[in-house]
Amino acid sequence: MDARLRAPPPGSPAATYRALVKEAMRPRQKRIYVLAWIITYAALAATQAPTAPLRSFVVLGSAALLASAVVALLLFRRTRLISAVPARTPQCVSRAALVAHLVRADDAWHAVALHAASGAFVALQCAVLQVCLRGWSAPLAPMRYIDAHHAYYVNEAFLGVLAVGTTVGAVYAVAYLLLVPGARRGVPPFVPAALGTSLRTRCLAALQRHVPRALGLLVAVPLLVLAYSLVRDAWWSAALRVVGVETSVRRFLVPSFRVPYAPGTLCLHALRVTACLLVLFEATHTLFDVYWTHPLRAVPPRLHDPLTALLGGLHDPHPFFSAHALAELAHWAQSEPARRHALFEDVQQQHGRPMAFSSVATACRRALDALAPPEPAPKAAPPPAPAPQGPPPSTSVWHRLAAPPEARAAPAKPAASAPAAPPRASALWRTLLYLASSLWARLPSEAQHVLFPQTLYSAFFAPVPALWLDAHLLDDRARACWAAQALQHLVLASLAEDKYGSVQPHVPALVPTLAQAHERLMAVRRRAEAMAVEADTHLVREAQLVRGALAAAGADANAATFPPSLAPFQHEMQHAWEAYACVDYEVSTALRGIVQAMAPYHT
Repeated sequence: MDARLRAPPPGSPAATYRALVKEAMRPRQKRIYVLAWIITYAALAATQAPTAPLRSFVVLGSAALLASAVVALLLFRRTRLISAVPARTPQCVSRAALVAHLVRADDAWHAVALHAASGAFVALQCAVLQVCLRGWSAPLAPMRYIDAHHAYYVNEAFLGVLAVGTTVGAVYAVAYLLLVPGARRGVPPFVPAALGTSLRTRCLAALQRHVPRALGLLVAVPLLVLAYSLVRDAWWSAALRVVGVETSVRRFLVPSFRVPYAPGTLCLHALRVTACLLVLFEATHTLFDVYWTHPLRAVPPRLHDPLTALLGGLHDPHPFFSAHALAELAHWAQSEPARRHALFEDVQQQHGRPMAFSSVATACRRALDALAPPEPAPKAAPPPAPAPQGPPPSTSVWHRLAAPPEARAAPAKPAASAPAAPPRASALWRTLLYLASSLWARLPSEAQHVLFPQTLYSAFFAPVPALWLDAHLLDDRARACWAAQALQHLVLASLAEDKYGSVQPHVPALVPTLAQAHERLMAVRRRAEAMAVEADTHLVREAQLVRGALAAAGADANAATFPPSLAPFQHEMQHAWEAYACVDYEVSTALRGIVQAMAPYHT
């Protein structure tokens, strides 16, 4: 079991701070449920008639939808946040590796299944609500009365909307895992810039930014309806061969074909249900991200020893609780003079812990040292075993007979156990890879270029700058940012408030830590820029080859001109770096501020 997931001993400062965080999160959880119910009610009412919001069925339906789909998503996110930590192993830095990693991950499949089931339940709830409001003649009623058969048959529109809701839910989960940084790795979605903003402002801004972007998945609905229209006859013919034409379960599984099929009407109903589904999903995830990661004031003033509790949270190995502790420390250092005085005046080793600022400096240095750690050097190959001196002893029957009796009687040493043979599947896979690589190497370079361009390799199999930045900086960016803020404000405030001089002995060690963190940040950025430049160079080379081929064929080469600013990988890298620019700013600002403030005392 990972040490970061192990619960601290009861009664320890870390356990006390965890209990304080959970206590402070209870009002936020209630607000999440209230806001989620309001959004669910509005989204569900928007799919019905204009007078639907005034009916009690909509209130009951939204409450049922909240209890089944929304609460399940919130519990899944909470479990992942508390019981999962970022992996210590190197992360995937190419798109193909990321996809392969998600395919092999069990929790990714659990997320897809949960979102698909939630999508199906949203579609079912919309259909049930239509039946409650308009009766069994509603367009999405699960069963429909067919006059020609004098019986109820399953509604094809209901089945189509149910299938679309399930598919869109699964597609949303896949897109969330692929596009949201840290969604798969258990990284708490802390935002370093959230320390100076209010919770209401951040929540409204996040909803306005995320919900319209999620509605872009509505383009999948016409595509799904079109695909269903193309395979509709073959699908239901196969279903009738399995179920039977005259069986008693036929009307519950296969719709009646006496009703004309209207793909346009089906698409309109599916669009409304899908819009409700996407708004519900995105609002739920956004509310959770904002309310669970916004900086807390977890340590109440009435606590007997608030400083010891905060220090326990700073040294908590779990990233969720230590990040909240660092954010609270940064708030103390910036806006709480009384708490700063208590920290500076704690110069005795109380309760079996070191002095307060010594513990704070250790925690902040640990957070800064964890930012962009250097990659481990590749392991050197073991030296070859020395060759045996002299010829090997012969083991023929004549030599054994000529040997003394004790040598003949000595039992032979058992041979060293050979390593287990690899499974047949892995051996077959290696053989196929060897054959494929051999065939690829025998192809001419022109054929390789046509079959698999370098641009395609750079897009899917080469390291991507954005994934490279996420793999090296995402896990610890918030903690490093808040640690730099706390150190800067504490050191600057100590010049006027630290009457015992508890801060000054630690300054010579803090400055190199900040400088090294800044250097590692710049090294990661330079490496990502080099990747982007290399990929864009291959893209420009591909464009030149296309232009040359057109000119050789007698076509107009100017028709294939490309803008000189064509650098998609560089633009992607710059967009990804915007999420980490605040960390570089805070680290460099803290370094500059501390050095300038301490310069008069070291001249």
